[in-house]
Amino acid sequence: MDDRGSFDAIENLNSSSSDTITTMPTSNTTNVNTDITFNIKLQTIFTRSRNSLIKYINNHIVFDQGLNNITNISIYNQKLYCSISNSLCLLTNLKKLTIKRCEIRFKIPDLIGQLINLVELNLSHNQLTDQIPNTIGQLTKLNILNLNNNNLTGQIPNTIEYLTNLIKIELQQNQLTGQIPNTIGDLTKLIIIN
Repeated sequence: MDDRGSFDAIENLNSSSSDTITTMPTSNTTNVNTDITFNIKLQTIFTRSRNSLIKYINNHIVFDQGLNNITNISIYNQKLYCSISNSLCLLTNLKKLTIKRCEIRFKIPDLIGQLINLVELNLSHNQLTDQIPNTIGQLTKLNILNLNNNNLTGQIPNTIEYLTNLIKIELQQNQLTGQIPNTIGDLTKLIIIN
């Protein structure tokens, strides 16, 4: 056990790359670290522990409510070809959520608005579909919104005007239509728009 809390270490996983992970949370965890970063083949991990707080079930990544103190989840450079369950939206203490370059295929759920403590949301370089939900406007603490390089359609929701702390928004390389909402000009902290 290391200084990150009660995690079961997973070592020597067979991966085609040099990517590594130092810890994996389990349901026996009592003092959960608030930061989880994965950069190895997650499917390998999910099949190794039945009591894992992060599971791979029926082609979905499922987050256990035992992770409710987690403030940062970063999953990147995976070829998961799966979806994220709505259980992610129950992790209301999340401040940073990055699921980048993972070939994730899902619609951003309306429940995303429950993640009211999010400061950074990066779901770029995946295969997100459908529209950006109006509930995105409930993420009023958001500084960074990056949804670029996906398959998002429809218009940018007008509720974007409620993201008054937004500094950076990246929506390029999608199939978005319509005009950029005029109220985006009212976001006085906004520096980068792509």
